[in-house]
Amino acid sequence: MVQIIAETLHAAQGHPTLVSLGTFEELTNPMPKQEYAGGWIITKRPWADGLALTHAGSNTTWYCVVWLAPHKDFAVLIATNYFAESVAEAAEKGIALLIESVKPDAKHDRSSIAPVPADGTGGSF
Repeated sequence: MVQIIAETLHAAQGHPTLVSLGTFEELTNPMPKQEYAGGWIITKRPWADGLALTHAGSNTTWYCVVWLAPHKDFAVLIATNYFAESVAEAAEKGIALLIESVKPDAKHDRSSIAPVPADGTGGSF
């Protein structure tokens, strides 16, 4: 999982190694008026200096959430081997705390780290 996250971060910085840049851009280019593309929410966050990619999901037995900030060369991932709504909420809070602690220069509050709903709908950022 970590290798895929690292590859996605590098690709978002313009340096993919598993697919061509064109393929990566096609996979991460949302349709007009949407933020979802290829399994990712493509959005902007002040703490990320702009572009941020996020994904969260569960197969009902585990849960993970990841945020990527290509301009900061930063990725954070929390994965559990158990799933419940409380786990999803705890993971989202954990992500926010990790972003705050690892990137202290970022000016943001937790509201700028909009959670991705556990049901995979992508939410409204």
